[in-house]
Amino acid sequence: MERDYLSSLLNLFRKRTSKIFVCLLIFVLSSCDFDSPSKFVVPTWFIDIKLPLVSKSFPMGNLVDTTNFIYPTDDSVGFQLIFKGDIEPPVGTEETDLYVPFEGGYIEQEIPPDPIAGIDGSAIPIPPVTLPIDLSSLVLYNQSVYPDTQIITFGGITDTNRFQFPLTDTVTMFGSAYNSWIVNPVNRVLSAILDSLNSLEPISLGLSSLISDIDPQIISSVDSLIISGSNASPSYFSSYFQNRGYPTSLNNPYARFIGGNESLNDTIVDHDTTAVPANHIFQTYSDLSGEGLTENLKITTNFRLETVHPDSLITLYPEISDSMYIKSNLVFNISGIDSAKVSIDSVNLDLSEQMEAIKSQLSFGSNLPEVEGTTLEIKSALMESSGIPLSANKFTVSNLQSSFPWDMNFYLNMHMIKE
Repeated sequence: MERDYLSSLLNLFRKRTSKIFVCLLIFVLSSCDFDSPSKFVVPTWFIDIKLPLVSKSFPMGNLVDTTNFIYPTDDSVGFQLIFKGDIEPPVGTEETDLYVPFEGGYIEQEIPPDPIAGIDGSAIPIPPVTLPIDLSSLVLYNQSVYPDTQIITFGGITDTNRFQFPLTDTVTMFGSAYNSWIVNPVNRVLSAILDSLNSLEPISLGLSSLISDIDPQIISSVDSLIISGSNASPSYFSSYFQNRGYPTSLNNPYARFIGGNESLNDTIVDHDTTAVPANHIFQTYSDLSGEGLTENLKITTNFRLETVHPDSLITLYPEISDSMYIKSNLVFNISGIDSAKVSIDSVNLDLSEQMEAIKSQLSFGSNLPEVEGTTLEIKSALMESSGIPLSANKFTVSNLQSSFPWDMNFYLNMHMIKE
C-alpha cells in the first residue's frame, strides 16, 4: 500500500525540476517503510539543458540581404527594407489626394499682350495685263500676186494664174504655194512676236520687301499672296484665239500663267487645245480667287498656222477665205489680295514670371501624409491625358494677339523639372 502511494507521487512530479523532486523524494523516503530495501529501484530522470556554444554579438549590418531587398543604412548601423509592387490598403494611395492643389483644379496665367507684326499685301501693286495680237494685215488685198493651179501662156511665156483677195470665185492652190505665200509669212510674224514675249524675264513681286521692317523677325519669308475676288470685282485670267478664214488650223494654241519662288515650277492657269480650225474660236476663262501669287510670275503663249504637204491642193472659198486674219488676246486681272502664306520662325515668349507662379504651387512632397514616421514623397509626376477630369491638367494661354488678317496656329512646348 505504501508502495502504491509512492508510485503515484512519483508520477505526479515526474515533470518537475530535479531540485524540487529531490526534496520531495527525501521527504517521502523519510516517511516510508520498505519491506525489502533490495527491491528499491533508483528512478532515471531526463532533463533538457541548453548550453551556449559561442559567445558573439551580431551587428545589424550583417543581416543585409540585397537579394531580398534588405539594404544597409548610410551609417551601416541599421538596415532598411525596400518594398516593391502595389501597396495594399490600409497603406495604399487610392484615396490619397495626389493632385497638385491649384485653386479650382487648374491654374491660369495670362501672357502679356505682345502683338506679332503682320504684312501689308497692298504694298505691292499688281496692274492688269492685256496681250492682244491681231494679224489681219498679213494678207494682201486687191493685188493679184497669189498663184493658183492654172497654167497660162501669154506672149509665148508660160506662167501660173494669179488671183487676189477678196475672192470673187473659188480658188485652188498647190500646197507648196499655200505654204510659201500664206502660211510662212504668218508663222514668221508669230515667231517674232511670241518668241519675244516668252523670252521675257519673269515679273518679280519683291515679296521679301514686305518683311524687311518687321520687328521681331518672326516671319522668315512670304511664300505667296492669296488673290481675292468677287462678282463685282473679279480676279481672272482669260485667253482668246480666233482663226478667221485660214483653211488650215492653228496648231496647239495655249496660254499659261505660271509662277514659283526659286524657279517657275508652278502652273497656276493652263489654257490649251489641240487645234482651232477655220472660222472657229477657242476662248477660256479662269477665276483666280484663292490662287497664290509667288515671288516670280510669267505669262506664256504660243501657236502656229498649220502647213500642208507641198503636193496637196488647198481650196479657198469666197466669203469664207476672202478675209483671213488671226486674233489672240490674253487678259490678266487682279482685284486685290486677301491674305498671304508665310513661313514663320520660332519665337521665345518671356514667361518667366508666369512659370514662377506655376512652380510655386508644384509642391509634390507636401500633399502626402506621413504614416508613423514613414514619409512618402513624389519625385516626379506625369500629367494625364485620359481617365481623369482634364481640368486637373488645364493650362490656359489667354490674350495672345496677332495683327495678321488670317488665322494662325499657336504651338506651346512646356517642359518642367523639379530639382
